[in-house]
Amino acid sequence: MRVPRSRSLFGSMLALAICHLSALPLCAQQTELQRVTFRVFVPQADAKLYVFDKLVSSTGEERELQTPLLDPTKTYFYEFKVFWEPNNYTKITRRKRVEFTVGKEVTVDLRQANPKQPDDIKIRYVPTPYPVVNEMLRLGECRQG
Repeated sequence: MRVPRSRSLFGSMLALAICHLSALPLCAQQTELQRVTFRVFVPQADAKLYVFDKLVSSTGEERELQTPLLDPTKTYFYEFKVFWEPNNYTKITRRKRVEFTVGKEVTVDLRQANPKQPDDIKIRYVPTPYPVVNEMLRLGECRQG
């Protein structure tokens, strides 16, 4: 028995479509790895920036970092830490955990404190020398009693 040409062509196209559709999930699972760019703002240009406690070598108030190649179907996080000394007796450490997905540039602003995660501030006590205290008392016309 001879099958009409149109039926044979339709059957071939249907078989091809089924094969093609069954291959889609395999194609969808193969995702292209990508990098993420971070724009990080720190309180002052000489601040030390750390990612997962590893010192980042770049400097300046705005820094750009790139991740290694990442899977775009997953969610990631980075832990940032910035350390700076606004003067010769104060040391401030600020931390921030940032969750992100692949495909977008991520901005991390470490210039503002987060009330939910307070800064670690260490202040070195420096006593005022007695001659300076005595001169301040004299200038302020402070007297005993």
